[in-house]
Amino acid sequence: MKLLNHPVSGQHFYLKSAVFLTGLVIGLDSSLRQLLIQLVLILVILVFEPKLYLSLLNALKKLLPFFAGYWVFATLFAQEFLTTVFFSVQILYLIAVTVYVLGNVKLEQISNQSRGIRKWKPVNSCFYYLFTTVFFTRLFFTEYKNIKLTKKNNLSLAQLFAVLENVYSMSPQISNSVTNLLNFEEDNVTSNRKANYLGVFFLALLIIVHGI
Repeated sequence: MKLLNHPVSGQHFYLKSAVFLTGLVIGLDSSLRQLLIQLVLILVILVFEPKLYLSLLNALKKLLPFFAGYWVFATLFAQEFLTTVFFSVQILYLIAVTVYVLGNVKLEQISNQSRGIRKWKPVNSCFYYLFTTVFFTRLFFTEYKNIKLTKKNNLSLAQLFAVLENVYSMSPQISNSVTNLLNFEEDNVTSNRKANYLGVFFLALLIIVHGI
């Protein structure tokens, strides 16, 4: 494992995009058995970059209320048990794919490696929108946590609007940050070939498993 530098997060943006799109299509067109095998496959690949297990755990913690509500809903409306299990595993699989693709990835890496396709203005505009959303979301949760730490009870609606106003007031700074990010260029960029080889191998396994 020491021979590989960021073996998962260091994979090229285009390769990660192929994994995400393939994983998404496969996840929507797999049996329960296939989903379980593919989920195990992702968990095994993450061994090469153990930090991603923490990202996966954090994602699952945030979705626990959703799963609890879904199972209560399924029980109340007498939904078939296997259908409930299948949907839950499907969500877990898609979360795992998302962590594989986005976990521990820096925005600078995405910006630098996507320069080729961002020559088209519509594509560049999409990246601008996505990066802006990321910056706004991060800032919102930071402001939310800062205010909540000073309050013993849950935030009121007025306080929540205050958070939103504070975030909105940072729009010019966020816009400048996103523009600088899109213009980011790293000299002497070397391709992480070993990480890319692992990514191609994983992508091939994902397709093979789906065909079993």
